[in-house]
Amino acid sequence: MTEANLSAAWAHGDATVAVNPAKRKKLARGLALVAVAGIAYCALVLDERGPVMNWAKEVAKQAEAQKYEPTMRKLADAGKPDAMIWMAVNFPATDSGRLDVLIRAGSGEAAWVLAGIKAKTDKQESQRLMQVAADNGYLPAVQYAQRPFR
Repeated sequence: MTEANLSAAWAHGDATVAVNPAKRKKLARGLALVAVAGIAYCALVLDERGPVMNWAKEVAKQAEAQKYEPTMRKLADAGKPDAMIWMAVNFPATDSGRLDVLIRAGSGEAAWVLAGIKAKTDKQESQRLMQVAADNGYLPAVQYAQRPFR
């Protein structure tokens, strides 16, 4: 079609658009890529159990723990059992010797928390502490001890 024919066709409302098939395929691939990227973004960012949301929840939890750390440390230093356990859960690098005192006093929860801390470095000691927690009646430890695939 010549330019004169195109302008005449346009004047009457008829228009012919020729699309290069190679460019059409490229455009289709581009749109497909954008769609896949959008779905992946939604899965990663908007999914409540996705890695981004898990990270955001962990950051919020750490900020919350930092807020109460000075008060809880004072209470733990004063020998308050719940504060000692809270410190061990939220700040595992703190002195775990406080948990030993609670374990000797019969705290299954303290044994369970210390078992979780030790699990990364001393598997055998961790197993022993889990058994101590179960023997002291701490329900999660009892449930763990009774699992058939342990």
